[in-house]
Formats: sequence, C-alpha cells, structure tokens
Amino acid sequence: MRAGYEDYGRLLRQVAQTEHQSCLLLTSREKPRELVALEGSRTPVRSLRLDGLNAVASAQLLVEKDVAGTPPERERLIERYGGNPLALKVVAQTIVELFGGEIAEFLAGDEVVFGSVRELLDEQFARLSVVEQTVLLWLAILREPVTIEELLAVLATPLSRAQVLEAVEALRRRSLIERGKRQGSFTLQSVVLEYATAQLITEATSESARLASVRSA
Repeated sequence: MRAGYEDYGRLLRQVAQTEHQSCLLLTSREKPRELVALEGSRTPVRSLRLDGLNAVASAQLLVEKDVAGTPPERERLIERYGGNPLALKVVAQTIVELFGGEIAEFLAGDEVVFGSVRELLDEQFARLSVVEQTVLLWLAILREPVTIEELLAVLATPLSRAQVLEAVEALRRRSLIERGKRQGSFTLQSVVLEYATAQLITEATSESARLASVRSA
C-alpha cells in the first residue's frame, strides 16, 4: 500500500477477515498486496482479472466515439492498444479532434503513447522499484514472451531468481505484463511495450549526450 494510504490497507484486511453479510466490490489497476494472501477460488476473497475488450466490443466503442475507418484499420488500432478500453477512449477522442475521426490518418504516425495514457504509465513506472523497472525494460528489449529462466539468462545486471520472481509478480499485480502463449512465459502488454521502448530510447539518447559532453570537455 502506498505511503499515506495504510489505513485503506487495514480496512480491506478487516473487511476480508471479518464475518458479515455485505459484499465489497473493488476495482483497481493494481491488486492490493494486503489481499493476495487471502484470496482463493473457495475463499470469501476472490479476484477476477479483466482482459482487454474483444474485437466486437472494441469496434463498438470506436463507433460510439464517431471514429471512422475500414475493418482492417479498426483491427490495427484495436491490436495496437490491446483492446484496452481506457486507451481506446483516449485515442478515439484524439482521432476525432485532430484527424476528423479518420483512423487511417492517425495510423500514419508512429506515436502510440501520448497524453493521458502517457501520464498514467509515467505514474505507474515511477512507483516501480529499481529491480521492477529493470525487468520491465528488459522485457521491452526482448519484445517476445520469455520464461523466468530465459530472462535470468540475458539480464546484464545479475539478479537472483527470487528478485526476478518478485519483480514479475509485482508487474503482473499492476497489470503491466501478461502471460505469453508458451507455458510459463510472459511479456509486456502492447501499450506498455511501446512506453518502455520510448523510455529506453530516451535513456540511450541522454547517455549519448552525456558522453559527448564529457569528451568535448
């Protein structure tokens, strides 16, 4: 639980562990750590992970936002944002306001993460530990689903298996990574992948500028 919000954590634990007739439905981008040990398929505390919208629901959302495009263009847009309803709403508003509602004109550019989507991801990235940030950025470098062992084999900074497991668990709890098609593999969500790639480019550019400054001094 974030600093200053500890009382909410205690409240959630009390609700979860006290016998009562009520039902509390909590929605969040991040699963509260206080509830992880209490949840289960046959316990009073249960969790439901909401995946991205399917193609039909995503297309309906775009129609409701007055976004126009061919079926292939809609599919490309939906795939680019992994069916994430918040991201699709944000980008739909941008397409309407700046591109007259035409998907094709928006897709002509390469910018995927911007505005409210970037602010949301900036906030989540800043809250990650150094190890969690390292794992996230390496997943962006690899770009393909990998297992824990495969990730451990390529990390430039040596990390213990326990550290990587904890980082992956935390990233999963924050809905930043998803399971791959291979058993035991995981990867970044599409929007997060683009965001992390931009972070890597920014870091590389800053480091190059710093080295150039040192050489010219």
